[in-house]
Amino acid sequence: MTTAPPPSTTAAVYVTVLGSTAVVGPGSRAEVTGRRPRDLLLTLALARGRSVSADRLVGALWSESVPLSPRAALHTVVARLRAVGPEVVVSTPHGYALGVPSDIDLVESATREAGVLIDGGRPQDALGVVRDARARCGSDQPVQTEAEVEVDEVRSALLLAVDRAELGALVALGAGAEAVEVGESLSARLPADEALHLTLMRCYARLGRTNDALRVFSRVRDAVAAELGSAPGAALVRLNTELLRQPDEPVPDGPGPAAPPPLSHPSPVSPTPRRRRSVGLRSAPTPMLGRTEEVEALLTLLGSTRLVTLLGPGGLGKTRTAQEAARRTDADGVRVVVVELASVRTDDDVALALASALEVRDEAGGRRISDRLVHSDTSTRVAERLGEEPTVLVLDNCEHVVEGAAAWVAELLGSVETLSVLATSRSPLLVGGEQLVRLSPLSAVTPPDGGAGPAVELFEARARAVRPDAALPREVVVRLCERLDGLPLAIELAAARVRSMTVVEVEQRLTRRFELLTGGGRTAPERHRTLEAVIGWSWELLSLAERALLRRTSVFPSGFSAQAAQTVAGLRDVVRTVPVPASVDGTASDDGAPSDDAVTVQTLDLLSGLVDQSLLTVHEDPATGAARYRMLETVREFGALRLRESDETQAAEDALFVWAVEHSEREWPSLTGAGQVAALARARLEQENLVHVLRRSTAAGRGDVVITVFGLLGLFWTLSGAHSDVVASAPEVLSASARTPVPPERAGTVALALLVVLTTTFTTQEHVRRRALLRLRAVLCSPAPLPAVVRELGAVAVEAVDLSAAGSALARARRSGDGFVAAVACVVSAQLAENAGDLLQAQEHALAGYELAVARQETWGAASAAMLLGQLASEQARPAEALGWLAHAREGMVLLEATADLDEAAWLEASSLVALGRVEEAEVLLAGLSASTEDPARPSSHQDAENARAVHLSGRAEIAFVSGDPLAALRLYGRARDHMRGTSSGRSPWFLVFGASIVCLAVLGDAQDHLRRSAPNLRARTVAQQRLSPRFTDHPILGTASLALGAYLVHEVALGRVEDGLLLLAAAERLGSRQDVPSLLRSTHEDAARRLHGDAALEAARSTVRAVPADGLVGLVLDVLRRGPWEQRPR
Repeated sequence: MTTAPPPSTTAAVYVTVLGSTAVVGPGSRAEVTGRRPRDLLLTLALARGRSVSADRLVGALWSESVPLSPRAALHTVVARLRAVGPEVVVSTPHGYALGVPSDIDLVESATREAGVLIDGGRPQDALGVVRDARARCGSDQPVQTEAEVEVDEVRSALLLAVDRAELGALVALGAGAEAVEVGESLSARLPADEALHLTLMRCYARLGRTNDALRVFSRVRDAVAAELGSAPGAALVRLNTELLRQPDEPVPDGPGPAAPPPLSHPSPVSPTPRRRRSVGLRSAPTPMLGRTEEVEALLTLLGSTRLVTLLGPGGLGKTRTAQEAARRTDADGVRVVVVELASVRTDDDVALALASALEVRDEAGGRRISDRLVHSDTSTRVAERLGEEPTVLVLDNCEHVVEGAAAWVAELLGSVETLSVLATSRSPLLVGGEQLVRLSPLSAVTPPDGGAGPAVELFEARARAVRPDAALPREVVVRLCERLDGLPLAIELAAARVRSMTVVEVEQRLTRRFELLTGGGRTAPERHRTLEAVIGWSWELLSLAERALLRRTSVFPSGFSAQAAQTVAGLRDVVRTVPVPASVDGTASDDGAPSDDAVTVQTLDLLSGLVDQSLLTVHEDPATGAARYRMLETVREFGALRLRESDETQAAEDALFVWAVEHSEREWPSLTGAGQVAALARARLEQENLVHVLRRSTAAGRGDVVITVFGLLGLFWTLSGAHSDVVASAPEVLSASARTPVPPERAGTVALALLVVLTTTFTTQEHVRRRALLRLRAVLCSPAPLPAVVRELGAVAVEAVDLSAAGSALARARRSGDGFVAAVACVVSAQLAENAGDLLQAQEHALAGYELAVARQETWGAASAAMLLGQLASEQARPAEALGWLAHAREGMVLLEATADLDEAAWLEASSLVALGRVEEAEVLLAGLSASTEDPARPSSHQDAENARAVHLSGRAEIAFVSGDPLAALRLYGRARDHMRGTSSGRSPWFLVFGASIVCLAVLGDAQDHLRRSAPNLRARTVAQQRLSPRFTDHPILGTASLALGAYLVHEVALGRVEDGLLLLAAAERLGSRQDVPSLLRSTHEDAARRLHGDAALEAARSTVRAVPADGLVGLVLDVLRRGPWEQRPR
């Protein structure tokens, strides 16, 4: 988001909007006249320096009827305003913004400065600042437009803020009479503000005007009752009591603030949008009952304490209370980040939960074989993201990972000054400065009249929701809620039973079960006793088969299907030994065992029973339409305890492994055919469960499970572009399965896993690649039967390790009868040809792959081939053709949910639009990309988001270049490179492309400062990239760097290397340098070389390069790059 710099209380040039509209400078004042220039100035001032889009400005200026050419009309109004003050309006990538402060900014800054001065013991200086700020607020003005109405509302709010600051200064000075005058003025406008009235009462008391102070208390008491339906706070009541006891004596300062709270948080003078949206807030489905005091206490503590932990047993409503406090904090303009730890299984995974919520995960993916990324420091980026603005971090459900949560809280509080933390847990974090708040049970009755308390209200609401005509005798409900200890979860579970029981029957059953669990379960951990009583009551209402199902399904960390539940629960044995009513005829086979179909029906019946007991929830997944079952984390904990007590933990884990292996074996072939999109959706649905199995089987030494499950996960990650997930997992997968024999029936999946590792680490992780290669060769040579897709692709991968043999192996695979194999071979052939600089051959392979994939309805192959065709057209400066192919690629990528690939497509599309002169369309596309990076729902990692930001900025840079502003283009490219440098993309070939664009723009704009830094840096990175991957050279990328560095040497005659520069320009053409964007067009730089050094010199260089054999071209370029000099002293 583009913003103006923060203002001081004085500014050389500023604009006024609170009174008349004008541009004010040293000794000058220029009035802004005309309705639309005035409205433009007001709208930009209200944005507080942030960028306002052109569409929004058009809507604000022409609300009645939009002109035929709205952007042209807007430009005219902007020009009129710039005529008054050239620096007043600045263009931004998204629209326009104020380039100077407004009097709104100056007044807000003054109120903040006053607070600092008061805190620093300088109230007289603060008073002067405040009174200057009041003068800036101007006088009432007639309002006609929406912008004028909003400015008038802001002015009123600013006057309130100024008056509060003035009151604080007067109180600090001891100017009681003046303070009373200001306080009474504020009281009339803020009748229910308790802090204000506490200060006013103290002022009257110090003046000896006790009766006036008591009248203030009476007023605020009535106002609080009328507005909030509650009584005044403890500080007000305590002061009022003291005054009643000593009516004639001045009352010294006591507990409570001496002045209204300083404006340490963003001033609420207008609904200014925050830079980042809060994350993880839930919309409350029903009103919260009985927690008003606790929420207020939390908010008060969060204003003075940096770590607050909400304590209580499970089921007490800690999450709901914390969410309400978070919503209130968010409504006050403070950013909130909620991180739910309920599904986190280990202390180490707290880091993953934080990173995921903040979109700073390490994982990223790229499509190109030469683009393999490394992980970066999650801890540092989490702290940086939280430190971007004042933030309240809510860590929910810390008790099962208390060590990990405590370590993170201590680290973050120590490194991020503007961070506060609200944690919910069953035990303290034991971190320095921790303030504990214990959540009390809901009361069944309300004193003193004995009316229905929040526990009763909750029970009645939930019971009537499941059976509206249920009889709910109040005295029975009160007793029931009291015996449930006021636990909201227990109350809701009990109310759910009213669906099929009377309240009296519920009470009777609860009495027996509750006494048994609290009186006889003393061996249970202390933190489980009350929660186990609640869930144990429901447990006692289950059949034996339902209990077995609940125990076994507690091993799933995420949602699960009926089929998964059936496998993990071992239901063939369960239904054989436990009577379960048959749902259909023919439920037994000849040997007396239930048939598979009957077991499935029995599973659904048992799951329905658990849903009815509110122990499971069921929903339809929108992507697959499949029913998914979930259990609350507290219920899952209960099931895990029962599992251990029944000595079934190992059996359940083994069954989970069986399910994962069967699921992987069954599902991966679907990823290679016509049903690929649906199969990817199913894999995405089970990803969390399968990753859990991968970890558990690794820890258990079950290499057979590890390698099999990775076969499905690895192929899924590869097809959806998440290559770094494979890179991160590959070493551990190979180690865990190193000495595991390969069963013949699983040889295909094992070979698939090894194939994924080999191809993903083809140009990186040499030791991992070698291990995978050796094992893949062994599997391919074994007599075990292999699916054709694995056998053929495996053979290609093994042969292609020797790049000289890759061509014949791929040619054979392109003729395969398996559509997926042929499509993959065409795509890989095209990639290798493109990397070798043979763009014509690459286009032929990609086109063949596209036609083949479309005919076979293979989405990934079609999307990948179309993407390559679009890239090839873009590289060769054929933008219209590129747009056509990229449209086809986008269709498939959306279905695949390949976020990173969609971002790359957006860059290519924007570049093509700019090349065609369709700049406005490119701006719209880039603006959409920029907005998507800030969307918390975006399914991508931090790496992907940073790359997308870089893509957006580079596109804006090219727009600036074609618009005649190369220096602005340089600045934008520099920011784009910085986004990539902050992640592992700093080693990506795209980093070199951006660097080449910077050098080319600096040459064209004669920007010497940029050239002295960027050209030697690009030269060093290019050489280093080649040294890191000596087996594999990306010719177009090397050619692009050659173009930029050649242009630099040709331009910098003083270096004495013009001949080398011309050689690099000529080599760029043979290497197929990328022609995607205007700054990299070879013709532009070749024309410049001709103007400087003549046609003959360039032609001589071309002749030299043409004489170099193909296999010597890379060596020629590297020889030139390794020679010096590359720098000269500043002019």
